Amino acid sequence: MKSYLIYKHLEPVVAQLTDEQAGELFKAIFEYERTQKAPEMSQQTALVFTMFKIHLDKGREDYNRKCEINRANAKRPRATASDRKRVVANINKNKNININWKDV
Repeated sequence: MKSYLIYKHLEPVVAQLTDEQAGELFKAIFEYERTQKAPEMSQQTALVFTMFKIHLDKGREDYNRKCEINRANAKRPRATASDRKRVVANINKNKNININWKDV
């Protein structure tokens, strides 16, 4: 993963840290994303880091899930025009949905 998000709603928490602690936090975020291990840090910084860690982990899980889906989709054979017509016919027959594939 080349990037990660830092959420703005965590700014009020970071604002309570000293500049030194905020720098420690920022470096800890980079190290955590590189190694997946939380580095040593002061107790107050560690508490704030835990909030970031939750979001970082969730973002990584979402990214990995999306990659798996994309890999699976890339392995599927592409639908031909006749396949699409069959799908439209089935949808129309069963659910009365009209889709014009030329517009899709």
